Amino acid sequence: MALCSPQSTQGAKRKRAPGPSLRLLGLALLMATSCGAGAVQTDTHGIHAVPAPGPVVIDGKLDDWDLSGQVLQCYDVESLKDIYSAQIAMMYDSERFYVAIHWKDPTPIGNSHDPRYQANKGWAGDCVQLRLKTDCISHVTAWCYAAKQEPAIHIDYGKSVSEPFGGGDRLLLRTGGWKLDGGAEMAFLKDAGGKGYVQEMKLPWKLITKEKKYAAGDRFSCGIELLWGEADWPVHRYADNLAENASSREFFWTAHTAWGPVILEAQGKLNLPAPQWMKALDAGAAQGPVEIAYELPADARVTLAIDDANGNRVRNLIAAQPRKAGKNTEKWDGMADNNKPVPPGD
Repeated sequence: MALCSPQSTQGAKRKRAPGPSLRLLGLALLMATSCGAGAVQTDTHGIHAVPAPGPVVIDGKLDDWDLSGQVLQCYDVESLKDIYSAQIAMMYDSERFYVAIHWKDPTPIGNSHDPRYQANKGWAGDCVQLRLKTDCISHVTAWCYAAKQEPAIHIDYGKSVSEPFGGGDRLLLRTGGWKLDGGAEMAFLKDAGGKGYVQEMKLPWKLITKEKKYAAGDRFSCGIELLWGEADWPVHRYADNLAENASSREFFWTAHTAWGPVILEAQGKLNLPAPQWMKALDAGAAQGPVEIAYELPADARVTLAIDDANGNRVRNLIAAQPRKAGKNTEKWDGMADNNKPVPPGD
């Protein structure tokens, strides 16, 4: 029995599974391109914003955040979670709306568009677009101009709550440090490993509302478009947080009825149920009396398949599942992929 992970195979212990004469064959499957029709995407239908627990310093560190409402957004959790994904959290107080995004990105903070000359092209690189519908519509494009490590926010306003564009725009430029025009602030901080970064944002309500004062118990709509890219066009995009009965992400910038809810919770430290994408992955987990034990030197994504003594594939057991360093055990029911029992062997 041999096991391979996409991060490392060194130190994995080899054991023979009881029963049939079998080989456990591990294949590393980490894809940096689009995935097939069987992909499990996050498909968020609501984000819970919690009250800010105290003063929030916009520095990219998030040590003063309540992250209990955080959600993962990713097009293919099994293949792209460690490459193109984002953990998104939201908070609020009486004056401000806060958004924190922990990105996974192989080339972090790579947006090449100078907001002074290309304010309308901020979307064409690493950035987030928040499509907000409060008592007005605001399209917030937020990025960091890489050449100067400069935060920038461009807001396009809707003409009305049913007309998503045509209400003018506003460009928020740096006034010093991570501070921007209009009382906004936005900070960026690269991960130590260089494969991701944090984007932390503070938006005064006055920038994204017209008259309404938002408080606990209220809700509004916010579609989220995540974009990755370093040149003049995104290399990857994912749109998420959809309205309850919406599924299409096409023309998301105009489909304001498809933008999902943000719920302003009265209290923090939420205990949310497992998201649907996690249940979908768990539903596909192998079960059975045959235990297959192995050990990993580091956290990794593991793919396990079972071959017979002649090298013929019998069962694809798990695919690119996250596993922790140390001892792990998978279970097998003795069935082949065609749902027939595998004949015993020696």
